[in-house]
Amino acid sequence: MTLNIIYISMSIIVVVIYPLINKIENIGIILTILLFAFTPSFFNIFLNYSIFSKIFNRSYLMTSNYLVLKYNAMDYLINNTLKFSIKNTILSIFPFVTIVILYKPPFPIVLTLLYFLLIILLQCLFIFRSYKIEKYTLEEIAALDNSFILSNGNENMMFLGIPIALSMPLITLYVSEQISWLPSVFIFSYIFIL
Repeated sequence: MTLNIIYISMSIIVVVIYPLINKIENIGIILTILLFAFTPSFFNIFLNYSIFSKIFNRSYLMTSNYLVLKYNAMDYLINNTLKFSIKNTILSIFPFVTIVILYKPPFPIVLTLLYFLLIILLQCLFIFRSYKIEKYTLEEIAALDNSFILSNGNENMMFLGIPIALSMPLITLYVSEQISWLPSVFIFSYIFIL
């Protein structure tokens, strides 16, 4: 529920600042690139701390580990978690759709489809990563902190840092060269890497 409030609030902020920044040249594509660049980080924060903190508590992790080791129930657990995650983040598309409607970046349908695909892929990535619990014993799960079990620093740096690091040069290149297909290629490339 709090995620939906955050997504609706982000959409309202986009609408409120529209009259203030609408006069800036290329603002639609700049906001689109920034939203794509920071979406993985936002999802990491929101999914890990709002959704996964509820379902990946210590007793759940121990039970999941037992079910995976004893009954090979990994597919069942992943499918149910993915359905729960998608259901709770369906409104995450609203801020992006608001930007597309108001600021009219080039190729709006392609960008919207790529953004939706990015959301689904990020959820799958974080869920698959969260279920790498079979490498821990029940004693290790009882002793380790949940944040240690559910996160991986190298993956975070790669999947979350790459789009942020590349967004500013991409914006600069787009504004100076006016290549309308460049943001779509960047976003598609990032999704392909995922």
